[in-house]
Amino acid sequence: MGEPSREEYKIQSFDAETQQLLKTALKGE
Repeated sequence: MGEPSREEYKIQSFDAETQQLLKTALKGE
């Protein structure tokens, strides 16, 4: 267990923003 994968890193970095974008996208669709 060492460096996290890019995917995990992105998820942790964008956590809040991604959730907001997803909510907005879902509402927009």
